[in-house]
Amino acid sequence: MRHLHLITAATCIASVATAFAQTPAPLKPYIKEDSPVLVLNHVRVIDGTGALALEDQRIDIERGKITRVQSAKLRTAYPAHAKILELAGKTVIPGLVGMHEHLFYTIPDRRSDGLLLFGEMADSAPRLYLAGGVTTARTAGSL
Repeated sequence: MRHLHLITAATCIASVATAFAQTPAPLKPYIKEDSPVLVLNHVRVIDGTGALALEDQRIDIERGKITRVQSAKLRTAYPAHAKILELAGKTVIPGLVGMHEHLFYTIPDRRSDGLLLFGEMADSAPRLYLAGGVTTARTAGSL
């Protein structure tokens, strides 16, 4: 059952983006698949425990939660009203934990006093981390 703890961007994008965003922004442009029930079919699963990758697996996701991970060869019934994604050659990994990230960037200083200026990316930076697989941010460094 350890596979039930896998987190994919497809299942948590709304909650992660909402948790980080200071001002709500439309999420639709960042969501590729929008269905209450998804099946990721024929994927390789790396569970993050150090165990060997599991080949040709099926992951059922219902209302944002992984409900089953099993061999795609079993051919058990799909959940009702599921959108089936055929993903042979793709790999699913647990969400990554970012241990050092920033929501700001240095702005080149064009003044003569040499002070550093910083711009904040409180809305876009979390989405960029999420696009790279980071689903948990530990430090979220700021000024």
